[in-house]
Formats: sequence, structure tokens, C-alpha cells
Amino acid sequence: MERYKPTQESATVAYPADVRLAIAKLAMKPIQPDGDWRDEALCSVVDPELFDEVHNRKDEAKEYCAACTVKEQCLEYALRTNQDTLIWGGLTADERRALRRRANRIR
Repeated sequence: MERYKPTQESATVAYPADVRLAIAKLAMKPIQPDGDWRDEALCSVVDPELFDEVHNRKDEAKEYCAACTVKEQCLEYALRTNQDTLIWGGLTADERRALRRRANRIR
């Protein structure tokens, strides 16, 4: 069974102590070989309420997203499944809506 491997960037960037602790927790978490990207998501080892915009902690949540190795897959999932709440892939629901509008204008 493999373990989470931080990217070169997440291993060297000076993230806040709580983000570094979450990276360490995730590194200790076994990854299922048949699992999906969510098994490697940094948010899987922190309080999920952090990513709920109602709690007004979006800057803190985005720090976790910035350090996450599966941020792109997370954002792709949120866009594909029309997630309209929470912070996904480092973007708020409003930011994802704006991204969709820009993408539709380009088409």
C-alpha cells in the first residue's frame, strides 16, 4: 500500500504550521491502490467545515488547496458535477461560476 507523496513544491514552500501538519497527517495515511483522487486530497485530513463558505474561512481553506497535490482533479470534479457550494480546487462557488461564464464566452 502506497502513501501520499507531497510534490516538490509542497515539500519546500513555507506553508502555515497547520497546513504542514495536515501534509504530515496525509503522508501517514495509507492510500488504497484502487482509490480515486479524493484519497490523496489534503482536505480529507482536516475539518470539512473549513471548506464551507458559511464559516468565512475561505483564505485558510485556500491555503490547504494551494498545498494539495490533487487540486486540479478536485476543481475538474467540481466543474463537471456543478458543485454549487463549498470550496473545491481552491475556488469558491462564485469563482467557479465566473470561470464557467468566461469559458462559455470563449466558445
